[in-house]
Order: sequence, then structure tokens, then C-alpha cells
Amino acid sequence: MSKKRFKLTSKTMLRDVIKHKAETVGDMVWLTFVKDFDKGLDEKYTYKEMHLLSNRLANGLSKLGFKKGDGITIMEPNSPEFLIAVFATFKLGTYMPLVNTALKGEALTYILNHSDAKAIILNHTYLENYLAIEDQLKTIKFVIINLKDAPDDFQLPEGAVSLQEVMQAPENDIDVELNREDLVLFMYTAGTTGLPKAVTFLQGKLIGGNNVSTLMQGLKILYLVGDDVLFTALPLFHANALFLTSLTAFLNDVPLILGKRFSASRHWNICRKYNVTSFNTLGAMIPILMKQPEKPNDKDHNIKLITSAACPREIWEAFVERFNVNLREFYAATDGGGFMLLKIGPEEQPVGSMGK
Repeated sequence: MSKKRFKLTSKTMLRDVIKHKAETVGDMVWLTFVKDFDKGLDEKYTYKEMHLLSNRLANGLSKLGFKKGDGITIMEPNSPEFLIAVFATFKLGTYMPLVNTALKGEALTYILNHSDAKAIILNHTYLENYLAIEDQLKTIKFVIINLKDAPDDFQLPEGAVSLQEVMQAPENDIDVELNREDLVLFMYTAGTTGLPKAVTFLQGKLIGGNNVSTLMQGLKILYLVGDDVLFTALPLFHANALFLTSLTAFLNDVPLILGKRFSASRHWNICRKYNVTSFNTLGAMIPILMKQPEKPNDKDHNIKLITSAACPREIWEAFVERFNVNLREFYAATDGGGFMLLKIGPEEQPVGSMGK
């Protein structure tokens, strides 16, 4: 826990929280990125390292001429660099549209043009998809490519720069005047009733009264403090992984285990190896986990809470019995401003219900 209390108020900015954590629990490992579970490879980042790395990126972007109010979109899989870029955005005062990495062609063109961004931070694995639509983009004039784990013969396109080069910048705090109403994130909906729509988030609407603050308090009620460990392998460009898990863990001094993507065959072994105590599931995840072959160690884990959205009623009890877990159903919406329906308290939750 932090050595001194940090009071969240209506004027608190996330950049202040990031710096405060670096000063009070700086040596604590916050992020463990499961790079290759089968090979036993992971990367660990402390609170202080996340602060300094995001400072470097913010300063590097500033040196390139980006300033408060500019849009810098990101197309990056789950990675430490994704979170570093998000933190840098909160410090520099730019805004960051989060792009679904599965998009290509017309859908990707629409999102990038709609975002009105001037630049894109792009993982090298998506370069081909980007180049295929580059001549249709109206506002993006600068490409920053994450070369981490790129092949030795990978070549930067003309005019592009590597993320690693941009981050060769000072670690000092960047001096930018921020306001609570400043735009900071675009998070696109799935577009089930038409084209995807951008849900906008502001500097003052992630802390001190909305979204993350609300989620943080909810998880405190559920006892997610102290020696707990959160795990997500859901995509960071969606609210569940970014807000409900990553930033909530960050605010509560709770370690975060980040997977590249959901893997049913590796899921429980990841939870065991990293002593995970809680994770969130969506839609088909529980049915997929139930389709895995039963094993003698199915109940051998430290999970004390699973929050689930839309667990099928017909397999709820079988899942709870097989894995000996506490399953709580919840409902929330990305564009709901932090609104959530969630059953709390010691009473049993009726199967298929979020209430009594």
C-alpha cells in the first residue's frame, strides 16, 4: 500500500496519480506482461518505470512537434508499450483514439479518418494493413512504428520513425497545462447498429467522480486490495481491459498480469503461475473454458472472484462447481459514464442474475 494517502478530488488528473505512485510505491512491480507463456518469457515494470517511460514518450512526442489537442492514434496489441502510450497521452495533453487491431480495409480507413488524428503509433505487425489504405487517409501525416521484436530485415517506410527512437528522450516531467474538459481518449463501439461510434473520455472524467474512480470503489468493496493480483488478456483498446482491470489495478496498488490474448488452454496455468486472484470474463469465454478437457488440478488456483458479463445460465453452476470459484455477474457499457450493475455482498447471487 502507499506510504501516504493520495486524495482523489474533482481536480485530480491521472498524470498526478502516476507520479504519486512512482514516488510512494515506485519499486513495486505493477505490470507483468506474459510475452510467451510456453517459453517462460515475461516482462516486469515497476510503478516508477511506467512513470519514467511514459515521460520519455511524452517528451519525445513533444520534440516531434505534437502538442495539447493533437490526436495520436494507436494500433498496438496488448503490450507494455500500449499502456506507456496511454500514460504519455495523459501527460502531454494529446488525445488517443484506440484502434481495434483486427480492422483492415474500409473499416480501418473509416476509424482513422473519423479520429482526425495527425499521427499513428503502429505495431510493425500491422504495417501492411496500414499501407494498404494510406492513400485514403485524410489527416494522418506521421507514422511511429513499434519495432520491438520486429524481424532483423524489417525496413521502416520512408518518412516513418521508430517508437524506440522517439523514446530516446528525457525522463523529466513535461510541463503542460491540462483541464478537466480536455479530450484524452476515443474508444470505438462495435458498430452493431451502424458505423462504429467514438465514445469520448476527458481528462477529468476518468478520475474524481466517473469511470475509473467508480470502478476503483466498486472493486474495493469486493476486497480487491492488499495481496490481490488482477489478470486480463482482453484487448486494451476496450474498456474492460483498460479501465476495469489495468487502471483500476494501478490506482489500488494491485499487480496486473497482462496477456497478449485470451488462450483457453493456458488461462488457468497463467493464473496459477502468477498467483492471480481475480479476472473478468465476457460472452463466450466461460463456455470456451468449459470445453477444455477436465484436469485433476481444475480447482488448484488462488482465484477468489470472477466478474462475468453474460455467462450462459445453463453452464453457470457447472462452471462454479468444476473450478470452485465465486462468480459474480455484472453489466456495464463503454458509453455509460462509469455506470455499472453488479451484485456485491456475501449473499449468494441467483444464477443468471445481477441482482437478488
